Amino acid sequence: MKYKDYLALAISLMAFLMSGYTFLDNNFMNQHRLKASVIKIDPIADSLFCDILIVNTGKSYETLYSGKFIYAGNLNDGGGRLSSEDFGPIVIPPKQAIIANLKIAMPSIEDLENEGTIVDNSIYIHAGIIFEVIDEQGNIPEGSKIYKITRLEFKKNGQLVGAKPMKGDDEGMIDLL
Repeated sequence: MKYKDYLALAISLMAFLMSGYTFLDNNFMNQHRLKASVIKIDPIADSLFCDILIVNTGKSYETLYSGKFIYAGNLNDGGGRLSSEDFGPIVIPPKQAIIANLKIAMPSIEDLENEGTIVDNSIYIHAGIIFEVIDEQGNIPEGSKIYKITRLEFKKNGQLVGAKPMKGDDEGMIDLL
C-alpha cells in the first residue's frame, strides 16, 4: 500500500469513529437533564418572594411537577415544614430555560415553634425549595431534591430582620434529573 492509501484509510477510520460518537451522543447521552437555581430571594414584610431559573439542557421535554418552600431549624439535619403554596406543573422544552416565581406568606415564629419546626425560642429559620420532577419513566422519584437557599432571621417579637446564606447552602445550579 502506498502513502496515499494509508492516508485515505486513516481519514476513513477517523470519520467512522466520529460518526459513532455522534450516534451515541444523539441517542444515548444527556437525554434527560434538568437543572435549577434560585436567582433572587426577597424576604419582604410578611412574605417571601423567590425567582427560580429552571434549565433543560437535555434533548427531551421535561416536567417539573411542583416546587414548594420548605422550612426547618436546619435543613441539613433533615425534616422541615412544607409551604402550602407551590408552582407547577411546568413542561420545559429541550435546550430552553424558564423562570418560575414563588411567593408565600411568611410563617410566624409561634406557629413554627408550636409544630416543632424550630425549637428553644430560636430566631432563625433555614429555608429551601423542594422540587418534585417527573423522571423518564413517568414517576415522581422518592427523595425529592432540596435547594437550600437562606437562613431567615427574626427578632424575638417575630418581626423579620433579614436573610443570609447558611453553611451548606446551595450555590449555582443543582441537578434535578
